[in-house]
Amino acid sequence: MKSVALLFLVLLSSISLFAQVSSGRTKALVIGISHYENKDIPDLQLPHRDAELFAASLLKNKAFHPDPENILIITNADATLARVSSALDWLFEGTSKRDTLILYFAGYGVIGQDQKNAPSKLFFHDTPPDVSDAGSFELFYQFAQLARLIQPAFMVVGNVLPLVKSDREQLDSISSEVRSKEISIFRHVVSRNYSPSPGMEGRGVTPVQAKWTLNQIVLQGMLGSADKNHDQFIRMKEFGRYIQSSKVSEETSPGYFFVASPHRNFIVSKLDHEIDAHWDALADPVFQSIIDPSWNSKKYLLLKQAGPHSQMLVQDFKVAIRLGHLLEPAGSNAKEILDSIAQIEELSSFLNDFRRQLVAAYQDESQQALNAYLRADSRELTRRRDREASYGVFAKYLAEALSMLGPTHYLNGILMTKKLYFQGLDVRFKGQRNRDRVTIHKALELQLEALTFEPEASFIYNELGIIYGLVEQTEAAIESFTSAVEFAPTWSIPYANLAQTYMETDSRLALRLARHANRLSPANAYTRQVEGLVHLGMKSLDQAERSFLLAIKYDPGYPDAYYNLACVKSLVGEYSETAKYLEAAINSGFIDLDHVLQDPDLAGFRADGLWNKFRSVYFQQ
Repeated sequence: MKSVALLFLVLLSSISLFAQVSSGRTKALVIGISHYENKDIPDLQLPHRDAELFAASLLKNKAFHPDPENILIITNADATLARVSSALDWLFEGTSKRDTLILYFAGYGVIGQDQKNAPSKLFFHDTPPDVSDAGSFELFYQFAQLARLIQPAFMVVGNVLPLVKSDREQLDSISSEVRSKEISIFRHVVSRNYSPSPGMEGRGVTPVQAKWTLNQIVLQGMLGSADKNHDQFIRMKEFGRYIQSSKVSEETSPGYFFVASPHRNFIVSKLDHEIDAHWDALADPVFQSIIDPSWNSKKYLLLKQAGPHSQMLVQDFKVAIRLGHLLEPAGSNAKEILDSIAQIEELSSFLNDFRRQLVAAYQDESQQALNAYLRADSRELTRRRDREASYGVFAKYLAEALSMLGPTHYLNGILMTKKLYFQGLDVRFKGQRNRDRVTIHKALELQLEALTFEPEASFIYNELGIIYGLVEQTEAAIESFTSAVEFAPTWSIPYANLAQTYMETDSRLALRLARHANRLSPANAYTRQVEGLVHLGMKSLDQAERSFLLAIKYDPGYPDAYYNLACVKSLVGEYSETAKYLEAAINSGFIDLDHVLQDPDLAGFRADGLWNKFRSVYFQQ
């Protein structure tokens, strides 16, 4: 039996995917994502390879003779939300009715039953496990909308796989599955939804384990199995009947495969009976990913002919992007360099490419800061706990991206959500530092406005819960944290925040929530700290001590954990240990010394002889 990968290459390098004749260009955007930034999203083996083979096949496509410089392949870490969006803009840039566009996507996703009530959401490399967190956009829908305006010939190929969660997450989350309804946004779609047969669910393979994808059906069909009338042409309607009736191997990944085109008579392939003679002669190729469309060979030659000053500016721009110098420092940041490039005529053909790169960089930097919080990264939690980091810079990045894309761009809502979120976060920190309730209420207004753009964003609900807690609106805080849990059931932070909110009114519920947060994120210092506080409130001092020590283990510079350990030691009369942990807390950044003078948990220490010595060192007389 020949390998599917080899058959795929042979087929598409020897026959035409598209028999239609076009007088314009063929442009293709090919996306395959097997590896994901968030560790809670299991890696795959096949999608990026399927994408590379598909892209390689297009180079051999004799029906349209695509220029290699018009085939853009994005895989794995390069396939962030921002870069996929930028690539989609590239695909339609300069496109006319005479052109042919090809879009291919392979990776995790959810296909909605209809776009209004259940839109499709795809998982890009940096998408959080909960796609409602402004980490995805409707790629197929946006392609259809743009194609409807320009009306080029097109083919869309999707191999969308259900997200397989870990055993822990299966208990804690809403399963994301690929639904069986066809995508209604295209005029004609042929599709196949495959899932293990009844009774086989426990034994069926997952996308992670699969040796084949649903492309296997396509290969067999295009090789001739779908040509039931033997006219050597396979049209969409004929191809659809074939894939619906085909048997699928149990080793095939469950998922939803579809091919969309403008009409049902679109020719999928023209058979070539000489294919068999070529099989053994062809090697398995490695297709070089094209990440940046501005660096194709023709434009590279143009750049080589440019003057030294122009080449230096381009090099400086690339370095600034790589270093993350997007708005700072003055005189050598990417924005200012791009403004200089815009003034040089010989670089005009590069300008749109550079703009897309900068817009993507603005978004990528901001998304990384948000993702660090969503995965409960200890360094990010420390920055937020200390309230010293400025998140206003991310709001500025996103404002720049919004300005460059314009108010009608399909990412406008997503970018506005995150811009207002980061802006509100920065304002809230300022209000806390200055103990200014007016400023804190301004932060509340910004988060409520952000919610109008993304009503299911868990990170906004979590931030609203924090703000409501600061202004002593406990019921609103509980409601907000509960909504955060609903929309991000595998994110530990809102569970821990909800536990703190319930500590005084329902300690048992608070403990259950804190323990659940720790199950979701076992090495999270913040959730361990919250669990310790609940135990401390319940006077379970041994358990509280264990929780605070774990918090310090995962974050050795956590001042609140040291402080609370001091409280535990004071309550059990170990005053030398109390002094040691208080000193560690202060050295780690604990600044609320007035609280030390009033905290009832430290009353025993303050009555001990060690207190005077400690006070003489750390408190002014």
